[in-house]
Amino acid sequence: MKHRLCIPCPFAVSCMLLAVCVFSACFSACNEEMESRSFISKFRILGVQASPPEAVVGDRIELRGVFAPVAGETANVAFVTVDTQWIAGLSSILPDNVDQLSQAELQTLLTSMAAQAGIDSADAAGMLVPQFAVTVSPVDAVTGVAVLPADNVVVSPALVAMMKLLGQTDGLPVYLLACSNGVIDEAALRQSAGALSNAQQIGDLEAACQGPNASALASYKTLNIRINDENAVNGDDLNTNPQITVFLFNDTVHPPNATPGETGKVVCEGADGCRDPITLRVAVSKDDFQYYEGFERRENEMEKMFVSWFANGGEFSTDRIRSDDAGAAVEAMTNGNEASLDALLANPARKHWFTVDWRPPVEGGLIDLWVVVNDLRGGVGYAQYRVSAEAPNY
Repeated sequence: MKHRLCIPCPFAVSCMLLAVCVFSACFSACNEEMESRSFISKFRILGVQASPPEAVVGDRIELRGVFAPVAGETANVAFVTVDTQWIAGLSSILPDNVDQLSQAELQTLLTSMAAQAGIDSADAAGMLVPQFAVTVSPVDAVTGVAVLPADNVVVSPALVAMMKLLGQTDGLPVYLLACSNGVIDEAALRQSAGALSNAQQIGDLEAACQGPNASALASYKTLNIRINDENAVNGDDLNTNPQITVFLFNDTVHPPNATPGETGKVVCEGADGCRDPITLRVAVSKDDFQYYEGFERRENEMEKMFVSWFANGGEFSTDRIRSDDAGAAVEAMTNGNEASLDALLANPARKHWFTVDWRPPVEGGLIDLWVVVNDLRGGVGYAQYRVSAEAPNY
């Protein structure tokens, strides 16, 4: 079996996708040599999306693993989460307001409960050592997405109490094991997950992907859950996932997952094949650029966006673009062609544009492109596009 440890941490400066991945995440930084970070030649994880990306008590969180599938290969993803049935049992013996208690108050409560149950006070904290559940979902052969339904992650007062007592105030980890051309041993995976103490050990999960031709990818995402009283929810201030609203291929709108035809196709007229770059643009709604309380807790900051580009053919001028990069990162749409763009876009003034040049394979072909956008606070958006390049003279 081949093992590839992939932690969705798209940018060296931040592993918020671990806190993401866009899932991160969200994007793949694999410990192996690759032709290019953006070139897809094998099964890879591109990001992990949580919906909502920032949750409070009462929320249910859906998870989506975003993968680059390989034709002819089958893949499944095991999501390892805190067991909802175990949490339900815990909820039945804890007070309704347990999520409002401090860590010290929780410890006192558990010590008292342990004494009543005849449990030594030194073992009281063990009452909240989590039990894990494993849910296996297939990776869709077309979209490359595997889904964990929201009912598997329920933010209850008991879950928040467990996080506080275990010191998981930065978020709740969820583990993923992607298994291509193999079978997942759920019992072995559950046992391995229970022994994890930090992200550096997630490679231990890979042994649960079994088979002579199996290939494993282990990853995790930290779910952002507000658990402290001072972070009271105030209307719409919770983070949301960014949305890719429009994709322009050679300045023509091309929809996700559509077969190239009138759109999404380019003919390379040169005598030696496809040599010239093609302009690709994606738009993210400006509503997705949210203000939030900065890391230094001093003043509100506007979040930054990163867009990462992936393809199974061709070459990008850059692998990723940041929203505040000088000059090339964001196109202000003041380049003289506003009229034509107005005809294409419903409201271009409310779009935030990211532009990259992509050179198709010299011989042309049918190419899959993936675009992943990450806000560095756990929010992830993604889209897949199929395009074609023809080289009649090559």
